[in-house]
Amino acid sequence: MKSVHFVSYEYPPVPGGIARAMYNVQRACSARGFGERITTADSGITGPRGLANHLLRAARVRARPDEIIVAGKWTSDAVPLAVSPFQRSPFVVFVHGTELLMARRSPIRRALLRRVLHRASGFVAVSKYTSDLLERTLGASIRVPRLVFSSLVDTEPLLNYTRPTTLAAMIPELDEESQLLLTIARMVPRKGHLRALGAFAAVAGEFPNAHWAFTGTGALRSTILEEAARLGVQDRVHGLGWVAEEQLCSLLSRSDVMLGLGEETDDDVEGLGLCFIEAGCTGTPSLVTRTGGVSEVVIDGETGILVEQGETDTIPQRLAHLLSDRAYRRRLGENARKLAREKFDAYRNIDRLIDFLTECYLSG
Repeated sequence: MKSVHFVSYEYPPVPGGIARAMYNVQRACSARGFGERITTADSGITGPRGLANHLLRAARVRARPDEIIVAGKWTSDAVPLAVSPFQRSPFVVFVHGTELLMARRSPIRRALLRRVLHRASGFVAVSKYTSDLLERTLGASIRVPRLVFSSLVDTEPLLNYTRPTTLAAMIPELDEESQLLLTIARMVPRKGHLRALGAFAAVAGEFPNAHWAFTGTGALRSTILEEAARLGVQDRVHGLGWVAEEQLCSLLSRSDVMLGLGEETDDDVEGLGLCFIEAGCTGTPSLVTRTGGVSEVVIDGETGILVEQGETDTIPQRLAHLLSDRAYRRRLGENARKLAREKFDAYRNIDRLIDFLTECYLSG
């Protein structure tokens, strides 16, 4: 195997953690002399029509004789490869989490996943949780090769971020004495924005210089801001909308705590938690719910704090501990930086993936 052809509908400028992960993995492969060919969404076509266009393009992908295809997601990228009668190229599929839960609830999706399983040369799971979920979804032992590969972040830009972290344009209320809590997530109920807001409001009186900011877009934004007004903290809650990468680096490096109080539902789960790795790169500890693969990223008491699903009474107390004890925050943050660089850096660990792809290519 001399080359890797990436096929990924979720790829920048498409937003989201999967898009960032696929970009980082592709770039890391390219830095080793692989991964030069990419088939992604047509940025000029959006919505259902854009997805349909990508499915057709993916179905026409053909690997070179010395090349293997990597599908970023089984639903949008591997299905066209698996069902095309003309596709004979070996391919490996990334699995993340939510798309597997959706397959468990849909016989059609489950049948398509089995078709992908039948045709794929291997699977790459972004966490051990996701690898186990794949097996539970199909209800039988997976006989094709599997690799758990969580090194999905380009850590160096965040580890070495030294630009001034001026956020005046985004959050003019911040000053040098302010403490900043941050949530980076899709603005859907499962991600726990309202739980994060409730925890912040509960400690706001004790920490008058604390602010909470959240990124992303969606209909939930107005609900969050209305609830903030009802709780009397609207002047210290900041809905930032979509933010560019440079702004995201500034936010992460300026933050004191990353809040991620999401929960697993029947059709949505945090397969890994890329934003918590990125927070760790900047030395920011996370306070998160133990759900999906998050506990593989945030180690309770070492790189952050884990709370159980449904646990609400103790969250303000744990948050207050983080905000009041700078030495404790710093220790957690330093451990998180070390873990991010050693375990989750795509460039540092990409040889594991390349070796696995080579094995799949030779066996396929």
